[in-house]
Amino acid sequence: SWFFKWLKENTRDMLFFDESDLSLLRTRIQLGIIFMVFITLALTAYFTINLIGSQNDARQSEKLLKKIRTVASAVEIEYQEGSFKADFPDDSEIRLRQLGDNFETEISLYNPKGELIASTIRELSDKRFILPMMDPAAYYQLGLQKNSLFLNKESIGGLDFNSFYVQVRNRNNALISFLQLPYFNQ
Repeated sequence: SWFFKWLKENTRDMLFFDESDLSLLRTRIQLGIIFMVFITLALTAYFTINLIGSQNDARQSEKLLKKIRTVASAVEIEYQEGSFKADFPDDSEIRLRQLGDNFETEISLYNPKGELIASTIRELSDKRFILPMMDPAAYYQLGLQKNSLFLNKESIGGLDFNSFYVQVRNRNNALISFLQLPYFNQ
């Protein structure tokens, strides 16, 4: 078989076997067992690493989901108190920065049309890394499909990250804005 030919040609150099030792059935069986153990360990390591990575991603998503719900509740309260006003975008941004500092996260706030109202990462939006409009896929899911929450994979200048978007509603359950929290994995 091809396996034993390859083994015969390459194991002499790697394992210092003589030609006569490779012709023995016992040596072939031992090398086969070593090869199977090596493959088993490699497959186990691969699947373990993938499992741990996926569990970590699930934990991080759950943690971010709790955070965005908490931030959304705080933003709804701020709207009720009148802290966010379209007429005073600078005041809205200052209050949003305070919320971002309190919750140790970056926050972007969009109006119901998907236009950026305020962001804690204004430096990126000033340099045109963040568009003044909401991501089209997120707007479609939240604004047109009426989903209350959406997770989106995004990219800014080669940096890939996840963003959670959520609807912010008033007491009458009317849509007043969209909230975005980015999550940078690395």
